[in-house]
Amino acid sequence: MLSDVINYDLFKSRTNKAGNIFALNTLLVKASMAIGAGGAFAVLDAFHYHAGKANTGSGETGLLICYILIPSALHLRSAAAGWGLSAGRESLGDRAAAAGKRRRPGRMTTAGP
Repeated sequence: MLSDVINYDLFKSRTNKAGNIFALNTLLVKASMAIGAGGAFAVLDAFHYHAGKANTGSGETGLLICYILIPSALHLRSAAAGWGLSAGRESLGDRAAAAGKRRRPGRMTTAGP
């Protein structure tokens, strides 16, 4: 998918910025991993979770929140954004239905023997 972004940028700007786009992508991946880990540690600390030690129910609850609830909420939000379920936006299903109603010209083929 990143290559599609690069090709589109090359088409629009007529300059090859592939190195810059890949570098920005790598930076964003590393930054999101750092923020995610820091956020998880903050949640675990708020629930008094201690690694390598016996934990109470609240520590285990914090662990469940970090492993199940937060990732599930983020995945559901991503799915909603991907399917266009945000308020005021046309859904992907509506776009697909509209595209199916349009007539598309057939492909040109060579006549067989």
